[in-house]
Amino acid sequence: MEVTHSTHFGPRTRKAMLATLAIAALQASPASAEEPLPPGHPPIAARGISLPGDVRLHGRFDVAYERYGYSDAIGDGKDAFRNYHRFLFVERHAKGDPFHFNADVLGLNFYEIGARIAGDDDDIWRLSFAAGKVLVPFGADPLFHHAYGGRVGADQRVVPIVWGEYGLKAGLELDLAPVRLRIDAYAVRGYALRAADGILDLQTSSAPLDDLNFAGGGRVSASFGPATLTYSVYGGTLDFDRSLFMQAFDLSIWRLDLPVLEDIAVTLGAMRADVWGGGPAAYYHFADYLQIRYYPTDCLYIQYRGGLDMRDNRSGVFADTSRLDSLDTSAHSIAVGWIHGNFSLVVQHHWQLELVDEQDDDFFRVTATYEF
Repeated sequence: MEVTHSTHFGPRTRKAMLATLAIAALQASPASAEEPLPPGHPPIAARGISLPGDVRLHGRFDVAYERYGYSDAIGDGKDAFRNYHRFLFVERHAKGDPFHFNADVLGLNFYEIGARIAGDDDDIWRLSFAAGKVLVPFGADPLFHHAYGGRVGADQRVVPIVWGEYGLKAGLELDLAPVRLRIDAYAVRGYALRAADGILDLQTSSAPLDDLNFAGGGRVSASFGPATLTYSVYGGTLDFDRSLFMQAFDLSIWRLDLPVLEDIAVTLGAMRADVWGGGPAAYYHFADYLQIRYYPTDCLYIQYRGGLDMRDNRSGVFADTSRLDSLDTSAHSIAVGWIHGNFSLVVQHHWQLELVDEQDDDFFRVTATYEF
């Protein structure tokens, strides 16, 4: 992959420099901690197929054409066909049986058995438990639509694409009309460091099964009409006497019943992960996102998504401008999507701006998806 050094003042480098200056300005502002710059779309409702024994089958599959490996000039890229979603979910939630089962049977990204406790239909609460390789309830969507850093689904680079981990979790739902609350708690296998001065990769550094580092956390979600606010927290021990504490805020506002706003959906969020202890200097990762989607019709949307992904920061609230490198990025994309029943077609262009040493990693993609 060809790399352009930051001393070359082409259009891409100027964009990166402007982004760097914007970060410095926000850091100097007292409101910088409140500046999130989010995830992907809410998933299309999957209807599922009913099987004998109260079993239901759900699936999501796609095929994509891509032009990739360029900076601005799409003619410099390469062509590829790819498949990002190949999920087949099996679940059983029988009305008369308090126990349930849920699994991704193709990729084995998660498989959990659990139980639920609830009173009569009029009760305001529902309590559930699960064990196995559970979906970790962190962020707005525990499956694969995390968008921290401005990239969503299989493209995102911050947390695991499908965050399934061995452990236990519990969830309490409260219907306090007009507000609905959900409170989740969990204990799971945590992360591991390969060296005392190593930098933690939140996407790939799970602890080995024969040398577990335990972690735990929780999530609180409050929904009021079309708005949902979520706070997530995660903490655990690492190797070499180091510790991890991670937290995130997510907010979604889905098509308010007001002129103009009735056609717009907004989602945004920010997360920060701090690592400290054991002798080496403390550091943190920060990522955020903003997504704005406009629906001219119920089956057609136009979308912008963007966000920062800042790694190995030693100072500041969300960025350390004295330590910028090619891992510190600003991502932006424009997409047009069409949904018809279980089928969707999305055309998008993604700009990936490294704040130092710009790389040829923009891409254009056309994706056809079927889910049931």
